[in-house]
Amino acid sequence: MFLILIQLSLSAVVGIDLGSDTIKVSVGSRTLPVHFVRNSYNHELTPNRFYYQDKRHWGFGESAVDQCMLHPDKCVTSLPLNKNYYFGTLKGYEITALSLLQILQDVKNSENIPDDELKVVIAIPPSMTNREKSYLYSAFTAAGILCIQFVTTTFAPIELYVAEKRYSTFSHSVAFIDIGHSGVRVSGFDFNNEKIIQSFGEFNDNFGGKTIDENLLKIVTKRYRLKIDNEKSRLHLLSDIKKAKETLTVQPKATFTFRDKSISLTRTDVENSCQEITRELTTMIKHLRQKMKIDTFQLLGGCSRIPYLQNFIDRNLNIRAHKHLDVNSAVSMGACYGAFNEIPSRIKTREALLTFETILRCNGNIYKIFTYNSKDNSNPVVSVRTNENHLLSLVETSDADFEFSKFSLQTYSYIYPIELGFTVNYYLMPVPDAPLINGVEGTTLFERIGWEVEPNELQKSKDLIYDLISNINQRLRNEKKANTIEEYKLKVQNKLKKYGIFNWRHLALSGIYMYIDYQYNQCLDEGECNDRKVNDILRQFKQLVKYIVKEDEEDENVEQKFTGYSSASRKKSIEKLYNMLEVCKVAGTQTDDIERWIAQNLRTATEEEIIENIGVLKERGRRAQNRYYHDL
Repeated sequence: MFLILIQLSLSAVVGIDLGSDTIKVSVGSRTLPVHFVRNSYNHELTPNRFYYQDKRHWGFGESAVDQCMLHPDKCVTSLPLNKNYYFGTLKGYEITALSLLQILQDVKNSENIPDDELKVVIAIPPSMTNREKSYLYSAFTAAGILCIQFVTTTFAPIELYVAEKRYSTFSHSVAFIDIGHSGVRVSGFDFNNEKIIQSFGEFNDNFGGKTIDENLLKIVTKRYRLKIDNEKSRLHLLSDIKKAKETLTVQPKATFTFRDKSISLTRTDVENSCQEITRELTTMIKHLRQKMKIDTFQLLGGCSRIPYLQNFIDRNLNIRAHKHLDVNSAVSMGACYGAFNEIPSRIKTREALLTFETILRCNGNIYKIFTYNSKDNSNPVVSVRTNENHLLSLVETSDADFEFSKFSLQTYSYIYPIELGFTVNYYLMPVPDAPLINGVEGTTLFERIGWEVEPNELQKSKDLIYDLISNINQRLRNEKKANTIEEYKLKVQNKLKKYGIFNWRHLALSGIYMYIDYQYNQCLDEGECNDRKVNDILRQFKQLVKYIVKEDEEDENVEQKFTGYSSASRKKSIEKLYNMLEVCKVAGTQTDDIERWIAQNLRTATEEEIIENIGVLKERGRRAQNRYYHDL
């Protein structure tokens, strides 16, 4: 899982735990306590889904869930960190950039944070490779977001644990066991009020909640002889299985219906599906106990709620477990406390273990630079002999021996050995220091390998992202404008009801509707569909209609009375109503009755009535999400 921490110039800090399956957010400042926040749908968890149809129709998070269920081929789950093409149009890091922009915009809207300079610290999963870190940095750059630091998600919870004194007076060591959707991680820390030292860290991101889900899927398809021949069916069944898995945390049996079959799962099924995880935990806990003495442990990650895994860990550790941290919010809240320059902290020393291994290749020699036992503040130095034309390379052995960087050393002399030091930069990537000969610094010249994002390529990405953001905003604005025409169309249709369905007026108006739709679509195609154009089309519409349906004088007076009348708060409520209507349309939720209410009553409606309809749409959106998605 990823975790983002955003530090604003107004001293507000937003911590975002960007998991592979869901996103969680916390906010705090010097004067505001750190707290967990909900998204604009009033949910604590936001799905990590990206949907793309074309440059005017794409979305991330809640708005993408239903589309991903209907069109799996147009969906990406979890942010891609590469420069491969998706949907034939977008590169992986560009999808990540767009998603980050959507996340930040949602946070600013829900917390009323003004547009200001954002400083971002992102916590990354321990298994992220150095190349993936580089692509993530490119995503921030392409999105125009200032990212100042990367940290690991395995370190963030200890920040919260120590900052809010979630420990007993006699406790000075703790283990965090994180069983999330994408992996199993065990971390051990020694600490006091001023110091945090990570003494142990092991992880395996090949097994997690996703493994349990896939195992349960195999059990169900075999037991009930289900043939899953397409991705859409697989996703629907997997969604039902996830809900059943959640139910089994509190009940011994869960039942649901799929293709008219009653499907049942028990806790025994879940236990059988956890065997890969328990094998990993057995090894990690054994190593933890050999490495350090711990006073207590904390469970994190959605799958830590599974009773079988809780009991398994209790038996293996045989020490008292604390449950002072919420499994959903601990990482994002810890991220907020990591911004110690903005949120007061007593902690003066922080030492985290590295989660990658790197070697240096030079003239056929291999030098071990960083290992899993290295701390993030270590500074190894090697003595090498080379010349100005020879290329040295940093290779990540924890990433299939891929070359991460190539460089040459430029010094005043190559007669003597060159002292070359290495550090881990703010983005947790290894970099060479300036070469030294007899205390005199030289320079390092980097050569491109080919996997990197080139400067001209990055500029094209910036332009593309700007274009996509502009297009979707323009579409939403146009649809709002179209609503005024649709409102009038509904009003006319309601008036026609008194004439009966076989009246000639229906036929006459159908031709007018086609003509008006043509005018509006042409307006859109020409790219000049401003408010004046829309009002001209609406006036023309009314002129044509009045010869067929005579509007009552009373209706005209009411319309004139309320045209242009609205308080600032009422206008804001109307805008929220239209925004929520758009969201529900994308989610495939029923909106016909609300649209009719808008057409018939919006002009004369009180602000309280408008807010009531907003609440109706929010509840429908919530129910729609519950049908298709649940996160453990």
